[in-house]
Amino acid sequence: MKTLSHLEQQVGGALVEAISHLDAESKRLSSGILISRVSEHTFQKDKSFLLIHINFRSSKLLLTPIYKKLVTELEKKLKKTVLLLSSRKINSRWIKENRTQTRPNSRTLTAVYSAILDELLLPGVIIGQRTRVRLDGSSFSKIVIDKSEQHFLEDRVEAIKVAYKHLTHRDIEIEFQKEATYYTLKKGERK
Repeated sequence: MKTLSHLEQQVGGALVEAISHLDAESKRLSSGILISRVSEHTFQKDKSFLLIHINFRSSKLLLTPIYKKLVTELEKKLKKTVLLLSSRKINSRWIKENRTQTRPNSRTLTAVYSAILDELLLPGVIIGQRTRVRLDGSSFSKIVIDKSEQHFLEDRVEAIKVAYKHLTHRDIEIEFQKEATYYTLKKGERK
């Protein structure tokens, strides 16, 4: 059995306390959270954030409405920006136990990096993504997020950029825009 570090014990205590403040249905949903590991990263000079990796089986919590409540409660208790992420594994393309074995698509590098980006930007929705190449050959992705979640994500943008760079060694730029809506006219109707 692995011994827990001081930071992991602190986050675990804060998580239990945050879950106790939720209503009955939310408690039931969030009671199955298993923390894999916790790491602290600094950005700028005096700011830091916590990257909490949760078990992949308990990652369904990230898609529920209690995600926002839980993250805000954790941030109040720990007094730092908190990013929740499910633990994922990348399988090598070349190493196989059996030569007929195929690699699941969810374990490819591209799929894992895409899932990491989606989870870091929750509860925001990506409405556009472009890869830009600079003159020196380096590239970065420009991510456009729906403006409806700007109030929640705006303070976390720098932490998200640093976390994504740390996990994937890729640069991203994040913007907020209102999603364009298109209307279809009924047949026979003209403007």
